[in-house]
Amino acid sequence: MNTASTLSPSIFLTSSIGKKFTVALTGISLVGFLLEHAVSNLLLLNPDPAPYLAYAAFMGTNIIIRVLEISLFLGFALHIASALLVQFNNRQARPARYAVQRRSAKSWFSRAMLFSGSITFIFLTVHLGRFFVPHKVLHTSHLDLYADTRLAFSNPWYVAFYVVAMILLGIHLAHGVQSALQTFGLQSSRSARAVRIAGYVYAVLVPGMLALIPLWIYFAG
Repeated sequence: MNTASTLSPSIFLTSSIGKKFTVALTGISLVGFLLEHAVSNLLLLNPDPAPYLAYAAFMGTNIIIRVLEISLFLGFALHIASALLVQFNNRQARPARYAVQRRSAKSWFSRAMLFSGSITFIFLTVHLGRFFVPHKVLHTSHLDLYADTRLAFSNPWYVAFYVVAMILLGIHLAHGVQSALQTFGLQSSRSARAVRIAGYVYAVLVPGMLALIPLWIYFAG
């Protein structure tokens, strides 16, 4: 009998395996959001603002979307908390560190997870403060979201900050997607190469689409 199947939900979720499962589950949900966000925001490349404004109006008024937004924020907070707990537990399990650290079997992407995740969190905080809060929470912006986005991406420093953040997001996703699939038991010896390639393709494609938007607006908009 599988011991894990006999554990209560509360005991499982607070266990080491449970925390890793929570990180993987919330991470995959965020992966789905990022794909939708990247594809829909390509509408900003259209010189006609009407399609993007119609999309923004739908997202801002549909009750189901608003509930999903709240769930997304809660999932993101849970993802961060669980990831930090996993990192802390891993460090506690290995308190002694070598004077000269040997290369482990983990990839460079894996070792960069905490740093890339931290910078991505900082970016998200700044990004939400720039767009989501004034438009959807406080309703203090005098511009529509299309015009305000183009105004923001006319600033070279913000564009540079955005692009660097997307590069680090790609680094985070390169390992995160593969790790999540492995946690779910979807990565076998036969599928390992395909899963690795899929993770890398996603990590380049989605952050690449997001980075394209400010670059396109700044240089060609």
